[in-house]
Amino acid sequence: MTTDGYLLWSARYVHRNALELPGVAAISDHRWSSYRTYLGLRRAPAFVNTDLILEHFDGDLARFRAFTEEDHTSTLLRQQPEDVRQLVDAVVACDDLRAGDDHRDRSSRRSRDVLVLLTESCDDEHVRRLIDLLLAFPSGGARRTALSRARRRLASDPAVGRVLDEVERHLAA
Repeated sequence: MTTDGYLLWSARYVHRNALELPGVAAISDHRWSSYRTYLGLRRAPAFVNTDLILEHFDGDLARFRAFTEEDHTSTLLRQQPEDVRQLVDAVVACDDLRAGDDHRDRSSRRSRDVLVLLTESCDDEHVRRLIDLLLAFPSGGARRTALSRARRRLASDPAVGRVLDEVERHLAA
């Protein structure tokens, strides 16, 4: 983790994963999450250090709870271009873990493909500009070639589609 934005987004992402499970209506309802520990509702086991995250909220649990539970992911990406890349990389890594895929070369390519595809699918102009800064295409032709390649991979690699959908969902929140 190289930026505070990425650290905070990752913590939020991990806690919000519980909402994807059947029967979980609220993050704090999920029995196996450390979220209740962060809220001070459960004693922290020795391996959980909540200070690293909570210090960003000056220990204000209400602010932390609002940050984690409210839908406002895209505001996290207002900091710097690298946060967009790290968001995509985090989603790729989680998808790879779920699929049991540990090939870093494919993960890196998937991240780039998703970034390229976001330049045409993302509704947020600010995020598109950040992605343009990251990709730094030398010409319009290079952009078109990369987009064509990414579309082909989207059609042939289901992981690219899953990651793109998940990143778009987080950006729209």
